[in-house]
Amino acid sequence: MLNRRLAALGAALALVGLGATACSNSSQTAALTVGNEHVSRSELFEELNLIVTNDAFRSARFGQGIDANALKGPLQTSYNQQLVSAVLGQRVNYLVADDVLRSKGIEVTAQDRDDISKQLSQALPGVKLPPRYRSDLVEGVTRLNKLETALGQDAALAALQKAERSADISVASQFGRWDPDSLQVVPPAGAHGGSTTTTTGGASGSGTGSSSG
Repeated sequence: MLNRRLAALGAALALVGLGATACSNSSQTAALTVGNEHVSRSELFEELNLIVTNDAFRSARFGQGIDANALKGPLQTSYNQQLVSAVLGQRVNYLVADDVLRSKGIEVTAQDRDDISKQLSQALPGVKLPPRYRSDLVEGVTRLNKLETALGQDAALAALQKAERSADISVASQFGRWDPDSLQVVPPAGAHGGSTTTTTGGASGSGTGSSSG
């Protein structure tokens, strides 16, 4: 099942995918804010770097044959803006999924998380993920898996999209903005697929540097 979920990430903002869900303590360092929860710039850049540098993980997420160079920007430690937008959009799913589960009285248990953790290990044999990211990854997949199991795939997607249209979602201008109509993170004004977000700022489509979460 997890292999199917990993493969589904190639379709940018599908219901089921993988992404970090951890929160920083300050909105000033946030790349993404959903209600009272924040995803820090450092957490975002950690995931982007993992996708670009870890061949096995990138293949699991996007399929075989994806050139890491196509996901990078022209400057060192810069990333393609479409990749950044897709990763942030996935993270919106995980944070909002928590709200949907709570609203429907659906509890995510330790056993649920343990089951997904074991599936992740089987799907990525020999791949050592950063501890923080692995924890966030397990939590995000578990939330969506629980929602889909409880409601069915179509109803889960509908509930998630409904919640995202009314949720208080904001994206740091460095990375773009949240569009509640398309339910996507839209690149910064004037940006295009080749524009980049950098960890240090100063490139086209970029702003301030990363901050610790």
